[in-house]
Order: sequence, then C-alpha cells, then structure tokens
Amino acid sequence: MARYFEEAIEGFEPTAEYASEFSLLQSANVEGVITTNFDRLMSVVYPDYTVFTGQDELLFADPQGIAEIYMIHGSSQQPRSLVLTGEDYEDFEERDAYLAAKLMTFFVEHPIVFLGYSLSDNNVLEILRSLVKAMRGTNASKLKERLLFVNWDSEASPEIRSRTVQIEGGQIEAFEIVVPDFIDVFRALGIKERALPARVLRQLKNQIYELVKSNDPDGRLVQVSDIESASDQLDVVFGVGAKMTVKGIIGLSRWDLVDDVLGSPDRGLPSDQVISEAFGSSFASNWYVPYWKHLRQGGFLDEAGSLLPQVEVPSKIHSYISRETKNLGKRSLPDGVTFQDVLDREGEDWILGHPWSLLDETRDGEGLREYLNNNRSYRQQSYYLTQYAKLAVTLDWLMYGPPNEAKS
Repeated sequence: MARYFEEAIEGFEPTAEYASEFSLLQSANVEGVITTNFDRLMSVVYPDYTVFTGQDELLFADPQGIAEIYMIHGSSQQPRSLVLTGEDYEDFEERDAYLAAKLMTFFVEHPIVFLGYSLSDNNVLEILRSLVKAMRGTNASKLKERLLFVNWDSEASPEIRSRTVQIEGGQIEAFEIVVPDFIDVFRALGIKERALPARVLRQLKNQIYELVKSNDPDGRLVQVSDIESASDQLDVVFGVGAKMTVKGIIGLSRWDLVDDVLGSPDRGLPSDQVISEAFGSSFASNWYVPYWKHLRQGGFLDEAGSLLPQVEVPSKIHSYISRETKNLGKRSLPDGVTFQDVLDREGEDWILGHPWSLLDETRDGEGLREYLNNNRSYRQQSYYLTQYAKLAVTLDWLMYGPPNEAKS
C-alpha cells in the first residue's frame, strides 16, 4: 500500500484542469496542514514545511505550530505508520491521547478550514466531541467562527451557510461553504501576506524557544547571516530600533519596494543604499520595480527630475528610466477625475490591462495607492502579479517621477 502511494506521487504535475487551483493552493498562507492521507502531496505543495508522522514523532519533537504538516494516519514513506486496518484504527484510538490534545489546541487557537471532510466524518466528530467535553458545553459557540467546512459540488452555486452538529454532550455550530471549485477558497487563503516566509518564522520561533528553555549562561553569537539563507545551526538575535544594514538592503525583494511606495509599511529605507546596493545586485532587468521614490529622496535627481551628472547609479537604473520614460512620459494626467471614476467606467480588467494608459485618464495617486493596497492578492497569480507591479511603477512615477509637460 505504501509503495502504491509513493509511486502515485512520483513526478506529480497537476492536470491542466486543476493547474490554477494547485498554484493558488501553493500560494495560500496557512500555519499548518493536518491530513489523514498517506501520500506526500502536501509536501509537494509546501516543500519547506516540516512533516510529523503520527503521534510517535510528535511526542519527542518540538512542534512550533508554524509551517508544519501533521500526517496523523501515517505516511507512505513509513509503511509501518499507516493506520489502515481495523486493528490499526483500534490501536490508534487507544494511543492517540497526545495527538488528540495537540489537535484540540489547534482547533481552539486557529481557524480550521476542512477540505474533503464532512460534518459527519468520524475523525472530525471525535475531535469535536473531545472539544465540547473539555469546554463542558459552555464555550462551544465560540468555535463557530473557527470551523469552516468546504464542500465541493461541481453543479452548485457558491454558498455560505451555517450548520449545527448534534454530538454527545451538546452541539456545535460551524460555517459550511459550498463551491463548484476551490479557486476562490484558495485565493482567499492567499490574501493575507506574511512579513516573513513561514519556514523562516518557524525557525525563529524554534530559536527563541531554545534560547528561553536553556540555562546556559555562555550564550554566544556564532555568525551573522542573511535570514533567508540561515541554517538551523545559527543563533538568532533580535534587536529593537536597529537600522537596516547594507546586507539587509541587498536582500530586499521587489515586493518590499512596492510596499514601501504604497506606504504599507513605509520601511524608512535609506534611499542611497537602496539605489546603489539593492539595484546593483538584485532584480532582473525585465522586472517592474519602483525606484523613483528613492532616486528623489536619495538626492540623485535635479529639480527637473533628471539624474545629476555627478552621481553614479547602477546601469539597471538607466535602463529602467529609459523604459518608464517611453511608457509613461507625455501622458495626459487630467485633473478632476478620480481613480474610482476610471475604475467604474472602464472596469478592473481594463485597469490591470492598461497600467500605462491609466495616466491618460487620471492623476489620482491616492486612489491608485488605495486600490493596490486593497488588491494585494493579485501578487499570487502569474499574470496579475506582473500587471500589479506595473501599476506600482505607475504610482511611483506619478508620485515621485519627473515633472514632465503633462504634469506641469
């Protein structure tokens, strides 16, 4: 049986029908995955997540509750761990006290989205019974906001409804979401962005735990490293009020600079280092990355918005300026037309498809900024993320770029 599931997952690629769903699932921001499946598909979806197989591995591990996969009925990589036969299930139920307690903690502390399970599933009902029993029925109503059951019905129209489950000791209310596919569900799970990748958060939490539980007075710094490449052997240091270092600047992503232009958050980046260091070593030449804000704040521009002759900037900046001048120079920038006016008139598809022409319709930078802040989920989709980045470059030009004839 284990060999069957191992062979089934080898070289896995989603079919064209499910490619979009699979991509969105990979972009979902989830703390962890609990599965009764035997196969390693969830490890394909989240390759950086740590896997715990059954109760035995949890007993002597330090799960952090971040970036983890719990294969509670075993894994095909450990054939003897599979909960498969009637005898296996009896043994599982007799020995699952710690696992049940751990799952109860997740149910209380996090919203849980059920995929592929119904409200009548015995595995789910057993956990719910334990929860109601532990709460003595008094706080069961609080679980409603935390339990989301997603039911797939290819013929159904999307619907959200409340369901009540009668169980021994009381009843539990939960939300049931009926969908013809999972695209909108997975897209919603990807809207909330992380400040750091889940695997990095898990490592940091683990390092803090090691620091707190240790009584060793000889704590020491072993090495300073970029957080993305840090290994489990490196100590972690947190500083309050620390300045961004050059090493940190080099590690900036495109979306860090987009967020900085959007002001959410305004990272207070040193503009001279952003231009000289980040653009000198990061970002592909065909990417769309905002840079005018830092050219202006870093003192690289004269009053006309041209590069000062005495300053040196990476060659990439020159190519970016040439490209943006071609795309955004000489735009109309009419007064009195809000971004919302254009959105209502032309529609969202036009906005995303014509990021440069937008400035022929409006000069409402604050409206564009608000739109980009409210639609960050587009960064999770291959086509839209490029269009989103172009709109961010448009905003950057509008707010900080050269005062061309149309602007004046």
